[in-house]
Amino acid sequence: MGGAQPGIAMPADPRPGLSYRQEYLAGEAEDTGAVVTVGEEQVEVPYGHFGKRVLMTRDLVPTEPKVQELKFYVPGVGLVLSVHTDGDGGRAELISYRRGG
Repeated sequence: MGGAQPGIAMPADPRPGLSYRQEYLAGEAEDTGAVVTVGEEQVEVPYGHFGKRVLMTRDLVPTEPKVQELKFYVPGVGLVLSVHTDGDGGRAELISYRRGG
């Protein structure tokens, strides 16, 4: 749409410090992500506890400088926790999971 460009949902080889565009349309959709840690975090959500296999990213929205979100991913499961750190207290947690097949 109108010159919009696709981005990356998750890098194939994530490593700390790697940053990427999640989408791009100047002035409209300029969301970015960055890998913060790989294998250093542990996460507890209603579904359960995930040990040191967790990848953490930080999502930013340059058009809304106060918006920041930390996301925690687990291999073979996907996104298990998302936390807004910009003051709105938004939090989304994995409550159930069923492996497709």
